[in-house]
Amino acid sequence: MGWAPQSPTSKLNNPLAGERDPRQDSIPEGDRRRRPDPAPPPPLLAPPSPEAKRAQKDLGGNCALVLMAATKLQALWNHPAGPKTIHFWAPTFKWGISIANIADFAKPPEKISYPQQVAVACTGLVWSRYSLVITPKNWNLFSVNVAMAGTGLYQLSRKIRQDYLSGEKEAAPQLEA
Repeated sequence: MGWAPQSPTSKLNNPLAGERDPRQDSIPEGDRRRRPDPAPPPPLLAPPSPEAKRAQKDLGGNCALVLMAATKLQALWNHPAGPKTIHFWAPTFKWGISIANIADFAKPPEKISYPQQVAVACTGLVWSRYSLVITPKNWNLFSVNVAMAGTGLYQLSRKIRQDYLSGEKEAAPQLEA
């Protein structure tokens, strides 16, 4: 269930769209039936219990804030990429890679591995794009992969600066004759 762009024929498929369906012309007048209205969507929150009503009185002016927070948490909990699915937990644990890469900022550039950082940066770039193409958009996956790409590119820049752009050129050992 989600929004989809209307196709040019979508008005033909929807008799409530305001235009007459040309396919109806071939159906005898007595056989035409109006499609039933779709059922209303279920409410986001159940009606408040007596205990909840009492709590609302106790909260006073903060009731709207608490209700808004509860609604947002319920929306997160029931989201297709929410905590009840692997689509939430996999990117959450993937943050460990980015955090480890941030901890490696203190390492000297000589200890940075080109293949490892190229893999981290490319993974971050590819999966960042993918996380915005899939339905539903997975913002947790997007954010962790942006962080991975950023830390990987930063580590690569440190390594390249140290190997190719530093002013300290190691003198080649001279052979004595």
